[in-house]
Amino acid sequence: MLDRCPSPDGAYEATIYRKELAGRGFSWGDAVSVIDRAAGGLEWRAVYGDCAYQGLWWSPDSGKYVLALDYDGVTRLSLVNLRQSSSSNLNAHLDMAVGNCELTGHGIPWKDGGWRMLDVEYQFIQWSPDGDTMLVRYAFTGEKDGEEHTGFFWFDCEKISVSGLFELDAEREPGFVLTPEPSAGDKP
Repeated sequence: MLDRCPSPDGAYEATIYRKELAGRGFSWGDAVSVIDRAAGGLEWRAVYGDCAYQGLWWSPDSGKYVLALDYDGVTRLSLVNLRQSSSSNLNAHLDMAVGNCELTGHGIPWKDGGWRMLDVEYQFIQWSPDGDTMLVRYAFTGEKDGEEHTGFFWFDCEKISVSGLFELDAEREPGFVLTPEPSAGDKP
């Protein structure tokens, strides 16, 4: 067992394992597996393949959680909604939202391969108090300007949209150098 995470209201518990689920037990295969249990005894089981567990964060309303997994140095996020019995590729939803916001002006690159995913690194930060939105950190190198772009935005899980976008100032070379004005004693 890697981790055991009860929901804030105690209605659910997610248990993370380092072996692949097989029937009612485990196989010898390496994988991250999650068993979600409801207080009434119902179970949901998922196998995420050969990856490394990074963390699990419950929403304040206890209905859903974000699961972070590392696949060969790339973080993949899953959004699990137990009340709807669904699990989704959160990176894909984030890509859809980011692909429709002002960040596209920097030229967001596509990853190599057939998956057609944006080459943006995402990191879950926290849930909003109502559990409808989450704060996400993003980072990518712009294709148009060649510069690193890092910042934060709020992601609405239902509307698949971005709001409150805040880009951090990158360490960029200025287009001109400011020089101090000479003091009165330095003037010829």
